[in-house]
Amino acid sequence: MPPSDLAPAGVRLRVGSVARDPGTEARAWVRELVTELGAPWRGFAEVPRGTKPLLADGPPGWDIGIAHSGPWVVAGVAQSGRLGVDIEAVAPVFDQPALVRRLCSPAERETIDRMDAATRRIRLTRLWTIKESFAKALGVGLALDFTTIEADTLGEQSGLRSVRTASLDGGRVMIAVTWVDDAPLSMPIRMRAAA
Repeated sequence: MPPSDLAPAGVRLRVGSVARDPGTEARAWVRELVTELGAPWRGFAEVPRGTKPLLADGPPGWDIGIAHSGPWVVAGVAQSGRLGVDIEAVAPVFDQPALVRRLCSPAERETIDRMDAATRRIRLTRLWTIKESFAKALGVGLALDFTTIEADTLGEQSGLRSVRTASLDGGRVMIAVTWVDDAPLSMPIRMRAAA
């Protein structure tokens, strides 16, 4: 899917490679997207470091998503529901057995184990971006037990409006956008045990 098709109706998205600080650029893009949608800009809410960014006094029901990897940035605004985005460069970190154990369901691990190294790395990066964007949409981040989620069937779950993925930069970067209803999902989710 081309990046231009990642944003479903009701979601505005901006994706690209930037020269300046990716975090600063992502926040600037959110501001631009909010004003493009006709809402006044009131800034970001104060939230603890490492948690999902929120709009300060934004329109009721609106949600935002920000992610970056190296120079790559994605920023989005949803006018309803909850939004999660992730972008990751395909990198050796996705080859680590500990990450595979933390990321893959048993069925996904079985499939991954049959792939050649290059295909495996791309597939693991895609799985990560899908699952992390879903966790961000729920507002739980890495506390979600990724092994309980099947990425390929995630889009079939009730309460999930959209899961879309794309590759950028000749397949060297993966991106995922997840959009869920405000109502709880009908699927069971499990959180990771505290370390």
